[in-house]
Amino acid sequence: MKPRDMKKQRLEKEISSWEERVFYPDEKFKENTPADLEKLKHLIRSSKEEFVFISAETEGVVYKIGRFFIENGVSNTYITFQDGEIIEPYIDGEAKDSEMRALLERYLKIIQKEIKSKWVFIPLLNFGWSKKTALYFVNELKVRGAVGVVMYSNPDVPDNLPQVLVEETNSKIHQFPQSLYKKKIRKLKEDNY
Repeated sequence: MKPRDMKKQRLEKEISSWEERVFYPDEKFKENTPADLEKLKHLIRSSKEEFVFISAETEGVVYKIGRFFIENGVSNTYITFQDGEIIEPYIDGEAKDSEMRALLERYLKIIQKEIKSKWVFIPLLNFGWSKKTALYFVNELKVRGAVGVVMYSNPDVPDNLPQVLVEETNSKIHQFPQSLYKKKIRKLKEDNY
């Protein structure tokens, strides 16, 4: 068998595996999509050097990005899914930041082996975050060896994860294909200098 045929056969197997493991196997970018797919290719390459955080514009885009990753050489074995509904109980809106970090620590210990050296896909997060807890969560994913995150958070939910990270921190967040959030511009109190 020729190397090109072997590569095609391996890709077909990866796509088939993808379609079997996801809830929405038909989600993929249209041939004439206005989305910047070259940007996604760049993010795949840059993930070899640094942690990459992609905030998808819609839940469907999370699955489209996953399919695109598979079609561009990322194996299913390097993608893990985390359910936002499972994460939510660890983010108690009534708890102090230190208590939430302790709860998140328990969750992260559970998934630590699942995320090491992988892309973490979170198709839907439907709850708000404090800035401290958001930063803790992302930094802990990095520390525990995740390659990157692809996730969607409902923009109707105030203080959702990408919103907090984009508006209130200097975290490098790639919003794809469109940007929903912008950094908050603040002014310092006037001084004598």
